[in-house]
Amino acid sequence: MCPIRLIQPYLSRVPDEADPAVPEQADPAAAVDLEDAAATLALHVYILFEHKSHPDYWVLLQLLRYIALQGDAYRKQHPEAKTLPPVYPLVLYHGQSRWRMPSDFHALIRPLPEALKPNTVQWHSTMLSSKGLVG
Repeated sequence: MCPIRLIQPYLSRVPDEADPAVPEQADPAAAVDLEDAAATLALHVYILFEHKSHPDYWVLLQLLRYIALQGDAYRKQHPEAKTLPPVYPLVLYHGQSRWRMPSDFHALIRPLPEALKPNTVQWHSTMLSSKGLVG
């Protein structure tokens, strides 16, 4: 039995970079509320879906922009909040060629000396392929 239970899923939109007030121009995100009975924790998570039909080397930079826009939108909707909910970025690839793009943000930054790594944004995105062509 899964210790985490889905409470309330709903679809949202990542605000558009040009006009955050126009949600129909934005990519979909699902906001889910999860409850972990063992930890008595209720968690609000945004699952960010990015669909790609062609390999896109800069998709992680695009996702980083979306995550920042989502954070700004959340702050406006919840002005009393002092923290942001987690965002789980998920790239859904349905193209013909193999996806060999970076899934770690540090892979986009070169040179990146060890001394700078702790102060450089780092995160990983999950890549899923409809045809098993990731990697």
